[in-house]
Amino acid sequence: MIIKNYLVLLFFISSSALAGTSGYLPLKQSAKLERNIDQLLLMANMTSLKKPLSVSQVKQALNKVCFTRVTPLCTEITTHLKKYQSPASIVDGRIAVQLSDRTDSTLANQRGIEYQSNVYGHITGYSQLTEYLSFTAGAQLNGSDTSLENTYISVGTDWMQLDIGTKPHWLSPMENSAMLLSTHAPTLPTLSISNSIPLTDFGVNYELFVGELSNSDNIYYQGEYISGKPIITGFHLSVSPWQGFSLGVNRILQSGGGQRGSNSFSDLIGAFFDPSGSDNTSADLSVDEQFGNQAASLVSQFTFSGDTPFSLYFEYAGEDTSRGFNYKLGNSALSAGLYIPYLTDNIGLRVELSEWQNAWYVHHVYGDGLTHEGSIIGHWAAESRNRDNSFSGDGVGAYNAMAKLYWLQSNGDDITLSANVTQNESYTSYDYHTSYQVKAEWFTIMNEYQWVSSIEYGKDIFNESYYSISTSLAW
Repeated sequence: MIIKNYLVLLFFISSSALAGTSGYLPLKQSAKLERNIDQLLLMANMTSLKKPLSVSQVKQALNKVCFTRVTPLCTEITTHLKKYQSPASIVDGRIAVQLSDRTDSTLANQRGIEYQSNVYGHITGYSQLTEYLSFTAGAQLNGSDTSLENTYISVGTDWMQLDIGTKPHWLSPMENSAMLLSTHAPTLPTLSISNSIPLTDFGVNYELFVGELSNSDNIYYQGEYISGKPIITGFHLSVSPWQGFSLGVNRILQSGGGQRGSNSFSDLIGAFFDPSGSDNTSADLSVDEQFGNQAASLVSQFTFSGDTPFSLYFEYAGEDTSRGFNYKLGNSALSAGLYIPYLTDNIGLRVELSEWQNAWYVHHVYGDGLTHEGSIIGHWAAESRNRDNSFSGDGVGAYNAMAKLYWLQSNGDDITLSANVTQNESYTSYDYHTSYQVKAEWFTIMNEYQWVSSIEYGKDIFNESYYSISTSLAW
């Protein structure tokens, strides 16, 4: 079985560790902290093509930027990193109260939390048990439901670390969402191996992981639909040949589930190097003989840390191969982003655009597509389509545009204004409208606690308006 093979391989490799493990920073759970770290990486002329970021990586950026100067940004990040130096501590937590009239929809990139969840939140603790062994324990509240988010054990070294549990994965430099794997769906349990600091002078970063999606009753096999839990396997490799530039590749493979079996390790290798021959039906390959479903992306980022720092980043993805060629991406998706943290001394800007063709997240073998516990595992805006027949819904192409304005107040408060627009293509049989949402968030500190309040208004693809108001306490 693939999971057994991975477990043996990853444990063997990690057992040769020569240095300590590293914790990870919050991912889509602490907006103010994560934006501070984005600014720090940009000032350090460091790139990041996947997340979560490791504590070791952020420390490298601190050493570059804050070694000879002390700024409020450096102080805030250093204060947070000190939490990972204690034998055991709470590193992140939040409790929120929300009121919304939007139904049958989830908050973007919030691990399946619904608009109808009046109370939600999370808490994460970290313990460095030994130099080579650490434990992260987390839980998420979603209305009346709780789940183990950010709960995993880590063993190994800074150049080869094994993580077992619900560690999140984000395979993209984009901030608004990732086409292959984001935090929109609840985190799936995985076995993963990666490095926490870049390797060699070329800044090599890698990650391999395997996990299990939630149960689906729509897996096509031997002329009928069966139930099972598909396996998902992921791969990331990136390099930074010079400072301020990085280039990477991502792959995810969906396979097995129920009577389709879990495939062998050799099947996985064959599908990885010959996706067209393993996943496209032909006279020599029936639907039942297909390995499964695959998607891939090429990602890059460029940073400039001059008088007006900025970052440009791109993602080119494909849901399939094109015309039988393994090196050509089919059903393509293209995303681009620009981040300028200091348009002025107190105003920053981020703009991102994404466009994808048809067939994203849907599949003829896996009727529920690339979903986990009812949510698409990639771009959250792809859920803005008819989903009556399956979790993945209508496989229509679309575009999404996002703009965020960050406004730092003189008293230290933060105001974020954002807008999102999603438009589905017109060739589908459904009558879609342009979906949009505008949101204002206010961040302040009172009695050493962080308070975040927000108000959101929008219209969905069926031209139904909605609102959402929330306030939260974080620590």
